[in-house]
Amino acid sequence: MQLNTGFYPGNRHGYDSEDLNGGPPQSMDILQMAVQRTYASLFAYSYVPWKFYPRGYDFEPATDGQASVTAISLKQNASDPENVLKGLAGEVNESYSLSLTEDGEAIITAATTIGLIYGLVTFSQLFYKHSKGGVYTKLAPVEITDFPMFPHRGLNMDVSRNWFEVADIKRMIDACAYNKMNRLHLHVTDSQSWPLEIPALPELASKGAYRSDLTFSPEEIKQIQFYGAVQGVQVYVETDMPGHTASIWYSHPELIAAFEILPNWNTYANEPPSGTLKLNSSAVYDFLSTLWDDLLPRLTDYSAYYHTGGDEVSPQIFLLS
Repeated sequence: MQLNTGFYPGNRHGYDSEDLNGGPPQSMDILQMAVQRTYASLFAYSYVPWKFYPRGYDFEPATDGQASVTAISLKQNASDPENVLKGLAGEVNESYSLSLTEDGEAIITAATTIGLIYGLVTFSQLFYKHSKGGVYTKLAPVEITDFPMFPHRGLNMDVSRNWFEVADIKRMIDACAYNKMNRLHLHVTDSQSWPLEIPALPELASKGAYRSDLTFSPEEIKQIQFYGAVQGVQVYVETDMPGHTASIWYSHPELIAAFEILPNWNTYANEPPSGTLKLNSSAVYDFLSTLWDDLLPRLTDYSAYYHTGGDEVSPQIFLLS
């Protein structure tokens, strides 16, 4: 079965938060972008599956006399919940059904926009590129009913100890979405670097980043979250603490205990450089209030989660606090 390349005339380009004036997208916006991605997956990024077959094997179907898919019907049988972009694990219905008949009728049905997105991803994965042009599937007719076994499916990306450009983070989101993962945990800060720009505390990144240009602005974090949201991937931020905070010392040394203890760093940390927040200092709580008052309101449009790490704090640290 072939897919008619005229089934959707939309473009194949990417998108950023600027497309919608920086605000959270609506359901129809999300679906339009999903259709554009499906078009690109099918006609710009698909491949000839020659490695799936023995050498010299004639595995491709004839290009004439085949039924064609000329349209895809998307049916949503319920209204999206208000938190469709940022639900807690298991709150948003991600299930869908996909029907592709012998005569080329394609129908995807779901209760939410997220389900329809996943259905379109699966639809695109049914087809291969033909060496003579166009795409085809040998799997029709097919009926698929799909729902996640695990409500939280994701990856952790450390962009503090291993800095990545925004474009690379977006490629990771693309990979998550293509595999129907719904979470990207962005581990943004650690002892090695504080690349997260906080307007209320600009010195954190200006002094704590590993290099002055290796930072993430509020606009870039919003763009990353938006990019994930429209693909069903909730991007949430982690600022690791109270351990793993040596990078704060460069701007606020009064807040950090056991900074870069050498040579016996392993008495106070699980990995170098050592350094942790002074939990008996009122200045630390003032600092955290300022940090969270700035950061948290900027994350809530696209995420129900915020992570504070909380691991690998040595009890020895309290002797120095």
